[in-house]
Amino acid sequence: MKNVLLIVCFCLFVLTGCKTGVFTSEYGKEDVAFISLVSSDEMANKDVDVFIDDNTSFSAHVQKAKQSTEKHNGKLFSIKPGKRHMRIVYNGETIYEKDIYVSSQQTKLINL
Repeated sequence: MKNVLLIVCFCLFVLTGCKTGVFTSEYGKEDVAFISLVSSDEMANKDVDVFIDDNTSFSAHVQKAKQSTEKHNGKLFSIKPGKRHMRIVYNGETIYEKDIYVSSQQTKLINL
């Protein structure tokens, strides 16, 4: 009986002695919002310039409105969440200018 108790204590000591510590991992979603540009008329399949708050700009491809529902075809553009001033320019002419509000992980559909 004494040997069994000694073996059990030894096994517990060996099994708990190998522990390296407690690690905690925490993952969250990125703090970004998304916009998608769609059009059902002549602006579909055109490239436009997008200006956010007059300090961020990028070129974007306008999706046809029907195609936009099919997983956006990879045409989501990330922006910072919050109140943003958005201006969209095509061939040097402003075709859309508006203040928008987007929250984190929200996708805003802009219909041109």
